[in-house]
Amino acid sequence: GGMGAVYRARDPRLNRDVAIKVLTRAAGDADRQRRFTEEAQAASALNHPNIVTVYDVGVQDGIPYIVSELVDGESVRQRLARGPFPVREVLDFAVQIADGLAAAHAARIVHRDVKPENVMVTRDAHVKVLDFGLALVGAPDGFSDPGATQTQTGVIVGTVPYMSPEQARGATVDHRTDQFSLGLTLYEMLTGQRAFRRDSSAQTLSAIIEDEPDPIARLNPRVPPPLRWTIDRCLAKDPRQRYDSTADLARELRTLRDRLAEFAPAEAPSVAAPRRWSWRGLYGAAALVTAAFALGAFIRRPDDGRSLDGYRFTPFATEAGYQSQAAWSPDGNTLAYIAGVDGVLQVFTRVVGSPGRAQVTHVRFDCQQVFWAPDGARLYYVSLAKTREGLWSVSSVGGEPELILENVWRAAISPDSKTLALLRSLDVDYGGVKSVWLSSPPGSTPTRYTQGSFGERKFFEGTVSFTPDGSRIGAWLTEVPRSDGRVRPQFWVLPLQGGVPHTVPAPSPNMPNYAATFSWLPDSRHIISALPLPRPGVHLWLTDTEGETSRLITSSGNIENDPATSPDGKRLAMTFQQADYDVYRISLEHPVPEVVIATARNEMDPTWSSAASQMAFTTDRSGVDEIWLRSQTGDFERPIVTPADFRSSETFLLSSPTFSPDGQRIAFYREGSDGNRIWMSPTSGGPPVELFRAENGQDLPAWSPDGVWIAYPQDAAGVIGQWSLVKSRVGAKSVPIVIVPEITPYTPVKWARSGDWIAFNGVDGLTIVSPDGK
Repeated sequence: GGMGAVYRARDPRLNRDVAIKVLTRAAGDADRQRRFTEEAQAASALNHPNIVTVYDVGVQDGIPYIVSELVDGESVRQRLARGPFPVREVLDFAVQIADGLAAAHAARIVHRDVKPENVMVTRDAHVKVLDFGLALVGAPDGFSDPGATQTQTGVIVGTVPYMSPEQARGATVDHRTDQFSLGLTLYEMLTGQRAFRRDSSAQTLSAIIEDEPDPIARLNPRVPPPLRWTIDRCLAKDPRQRYDSTADLARELRTLRDRLAEFAPAEAPSVAAPRRWSWRGLYGAAALVTAAFALGAFIRRPDDGRSLDGYRFTPFATEAGYQSQAAWSPDGNTLAYIAGVDGVLQVFTRVVGSPGRAQVTHVRFDCQQVFWAPDGARLYYVSLAKTREGLWSVSSVGGEPELILENVWRAAISPDSKTLALLRSLDVDYGGVKSVWLSSPPGSTPTRYTQGSFGERKFFEGTVSFTPDGSRIGAWLTEVPRSDGRVRPQFWVLPLQGGVPHTVPAPSPNMPNYAATFSWLPDSRHIISALPLPRPGVHLWLTDTEGETSRLITSSGNIENDPATSPDGKRLAMTFQQADYDVYRISLEHPVPEVVIATARNEMDPTWSSAASQMAFTTDRSGVDEIWLRSQTGDFERPIVTPADFRSSETFLLSSPTFSPDGQRIAFYREGSDGNRIWMSPTSGGPPVELFRAENGQDLPAWSPDGVWIAYPQDAAGVIGQWSLVKSRVGAKSVPIVIVPEITPYTPVKWARSGDWIAFNGVDGLTIVSPDGK
C-alpha cells in the first residue's frame, strides 16, 4: 500500500511463516514512530479468531515494522473482482467481521480503516480483519495517496470511499465509525458497486457527508429487507443513530444469518406466477378421503355410467384444519400426507384402518409434495432450503431431515430408486421459469431433460411422476405464454430411453390455468387428474394417455383434489376441500369485527361506494363467480355481473370490484378464455365494457377521484414476470400510459382522494407516485 510493503517471512524460533509489514513512510519521525508502536502494541493485545494476530512490533534502523500471522487466502477486494457475493455468504462473513470489531471495541481500540482490502477470507471461509492500529500511522507531509486523505498534520485517517461522515469532516471518531465502514463494505459485497463512487476524492467526501447511496433493493432485489435495514442503520449519517454497541450489531447479523430462510422469499418477488382461480380452496379446511373402486370397470366400459355405483367413500384424515396430498406406501398399507400443526404444514403417516396418526416432521417451514422411497424406508418432501424450495428426505419413522437438493419445486422418484425427476428453476436467481431435470443417482447434480424439442420449453409450474414401469415421466405443465398471453396447462409424456415427448389433449381446449395434480394407474397408461372442469370446483378425470380420451369420474359440488392411486389400483385417496369466506366490518370505534354477510358459500372482495350507501362483493353462492350489490342496510342484494354477461367466451374468475367516484359504475377484474382484463359495468345493470383491449394481462383496478382514469397493474409485454403501473382513460380508445415501468406483480393500487398520489407496491417497497409519473 501507500505506507510500505508486506513480506512473507519465516520465524526460525517458532518455526512458522509470518507476515512482516514495513512502514517506510514513517521513517525518521520519532513522534510518529512512538505513536505507531503504542497503537500496534494495543492491537497486539487483541486475541480473537476474526482478527489477525500481531506477534511483534519494533523499529529497525529508524523504520517501523510489524510482524503478524500470515493469512492463507484472498481479500474481499480480490473476491469482489468476480462479482457480488450471495446473500448467505455475505451474512456469514458479516457476522465474523462484526465479532472481530466488537472484540476490539470492547478493548477500546477502533480500526478506522475497515474496507474490502482489509478483510481476508481463508480457504475454509474463515474471516480475518487486518491492520488494526495502522490506520492512524503517519506519513510525511505532502505525501499523497489517491485513496487516502490527510489531516493538516499529514496523518492518514482512513481510505476515502470507506470513510464515515465524521471522518470525512475531520471530527473526532469512536467505534461507530467502524460500523459505517462495515456497512459500506457489506453494501459493496451485496451489490458489486461502491455506495459512494465519485470522480474525485473531494466529491466522494462530499457525497459521504451529504448523499444517500442507491437503494440496495434496486441493485439486488434478493437481499432480504431486514438485512437492508441493518446496513441502512450502519450507514446513518449521525453516529448516534447507529448501534450503541458493536456487539449488538454482531448479534443482529447473527440472528439474520440463522433465520435467513424466514426472510428470503420462497420465490423471487419480481416473478409473476399465473393466478390460480382456485386459490380460495387452498386455505379452507381439507379432509382426506379414500375411495374403493373397481378400476377395470372404468377402463373396460368407458361409457357405462353404472361403474360409479361401485364407489365406497371412506373418510380417512378428518382432524380440524388442513389435511391433503396423500401418498401410498409401496406396500399399500400406509398413507403419508400433509397436515397443519400450529400454522405449519408437516408430514404425517397413518396406517389404513388405524385411528391414530404419526407426525414425521417437526420443522419450521411448510412441507409439501410428500412421496415415498420405493423401499418404504424414507419419505421425500419439498420445503424451504436456504432461500428457496428444496427437496428433503426423512426416515418414515421420523428423525432428522436431510437436504437432498436445493432449487426443487416438485419431484418424483423412479421405481428402481435410481433417478429423481425434478421441476426446478432454470438459473439460480430467477425462480419464475422452470423446466424438467433428472438427478441420477438421486442427489447428484441434475441434468436438464432435453429430448425432442422439449428442452427449449419453459414452464411456470407443474407436477411430475414416473410411470409404475419406470419407462416414462408424466407431467402436467403450464408453459410460459408465447404470443397470445394465454396460459394453458398440458399433460406431457416424456420417454426416458429414446422416443419423442408428446402432449395428451386436455378434456377441454379452454381449460383455465390450474396446477393440476395426477396419479398413474398400475398399467402405466391411464392417469387420474384433478382438473377445474366442469365448473364450479375441481374434479377427477380418467385419461387414456395412448387413446387420448378422457372422462369425468367424480363430481361433487366442491373440490376433489390430489388423487393418489394405491399400488394395486383398487383404491384412490383424494382430498375434499372446502372453503367459506365471509364479509366482516371493523371500525376505529369498534375494533371487534362484526359479521356483515355470512353464508355457507364464499363472499369476498367487499368495496363501499363513496357515499357508503352500497357495497359490492364477489360470491360463488350460485355455483359460479358473480359480483353482487348490497344496500348498506342489507335490505336488498342482487347480482350485477355474472358469467352470463360474457356470452362469447368462458369466464373463470370475477374479482376486485371497485366503485367509480359517483357510484354509477363498477370496474372489476375478469379472467376468461379470451384473456385477463379489466371491465366496467353500470351499477343499474347493463352489458359490461372492456376498459382497454390488450394482449397484456391487467389486474386490480383503481379509479381516479374525478372518475376520468383507472390505474392498474399490467404485465409488461415481452418481459416474463415484469409488471408495470399504468393508467387508462375511461371510455377512450387511446393506449394506456405507463406511470411506473416496473412494480411488484399483482400489487393493489390506491388513488389518493386528493388525486395527487397513487400508492402501489414498488420493487423497493410501498411507494407513492404522482399520476404523471414524475
